[in-house]
Amino acid sequence: YRVPWRPASRLDRAIITRASNIIPSSRIANALSTELRRRLGEGAKLDIEFDNRAMKIYLPASVPGTVRIAAMDIDRQASRFSAAVLAPDNRPGAVRLTVTGQYHRLVEVPVVTHRMRPGDRIAKVDLDWITVRSGKLDRNALLDVTKIIGMSPRRVLTPDRPIRSGDIRLPILVERGSVVTLIFRTPRMMLSARGKAIQSGSKGDTISVRNSDSKKVVDAVVTASGEASVVSTARTALN
Repeated sequence: YRVPWRPASRLDRAIITRASNIIPSSRIANALSTELRRRLGEGAKLDIEFDNRAMKIYLPASVPGTVRIAAMDIDRQASRFSAAVLAPDNRPGAVRLTVTGQYHRLVEVPVVTHRMRPGDRIAKVDLDWITVRSGKLDRNALLDVTKIIGMSPRRVLTPDRPIRSGDIRLPILVERGSVVTLIFRTPRMMLSARGKAIQSGSKGDTISVRNSDSKKVVDAVVTASGEASVVSTARTALN
């Protein structure tokens, strides 16, 4: 460049810099994600992973920092892509490079906002949403909040972790060792007795209950808090 300078020794060096417009990998990923969704015909969000993770594009400061996808090949089975990227466009002197990588579909997943323990009841205000890659999502993870609200944790639930179907259950209405009102109904009469629960149970669970007077054990279906209904074959346990 005909610069009138010569190093005085081998330890001297010259560094030449210029102002530039830097296009980060995130902006390139956004352009690729938009084009991928258009070509795949999907509205789902995508996460782009480049083979060259340190990729950036440097343009002169006077040139707009825009990106255009000139061409793209997609391997749907492997979820991979190869694209020709132009920055800023097809004007003379523009940067053209080939970008390769993998795309991942993203899923919105409900999670609890704070630690919840067995015995708690999950309400709508206890839930939030996070975005995760579908390939890393447990197949038993719950995506429908209607299947979570009103339920109780089987084990401690922590924030930002997807809730699996086995992590929750209906709230316990009858605790083991608690007093239970046993009810026997027919179209013409209703009998009731007091008993002690041998098992814990949620609504609809069949538990064993010992009649407090006769000491007989009967199977009963939990119907409400501290209440269970016996079947007709077990009515002798009420005597």
